[in-house]
Amino acid sequence: MNSFVEVIEIRHVKVYAHWSVLAIGGLFLVGALERPLELLVALFSYYGVILLHECGHMVAAQRKGRRVNWIRLYPILGLVCFEQPYSQYDRAVIAWAGIVAQSLVAIPIVVWLSIFGYSRFDALNVGLGIWGYMSLGFAMLNLIPVPPLDGALAWKLFPELLRRFRHRLKRRTDDKNPYRFRGY
Repeated sequence: MNSFVEVIEIRHVKVYAHWSVLAIGGLFLVGALERPLELLVALFSYYGVILLHECGHMVAAQRKGRRVNWIRLYPILGLVCFEQPYSQYDRAVIAWAGIVAQSLVAIPIVVWLSIFGYSRFDALNVGLGIWGYMSLGFAMLNLIPVPPLDGALAWKLFPELLRRFRHRLKRRTDDKNPYRFRGY
């Protein structure tokens, strides 16, 4: 972990930022001396969206009984290291959890901005734009079914749900069949 700096701990999971995240933030600050507040809000919002997404995966993995080792933040993505789930269904649920976490924050902000518009405070507007529109755009982009994006696993949820539904339906019809051998 030499190239990572621990930045926070969430639910007993350490969050690390790659050194390049800090270096890029510093370079941007030097280049934006005119409006440093807006830039700080943009940087914290951008990495906050990535962290929120990864925390969605973390919470879902923990709820599925998987141990989560760490979260790492890179300049354009984040990674969560957790024990692999046993089933395809659990893998897909964990993949969707990052998208859902982002959407639960982004959609109300987008609706609010669509109805009421932006404020007169530039720094607030930067944060709202990133947490709203940009976050929602990244969530949709992340659903492209190509590894390493979440869509590569997330879309497998629907065939798995269909398989489970058919299995339950078959079990119900078998239970109603009077000629079915019940092992008496």
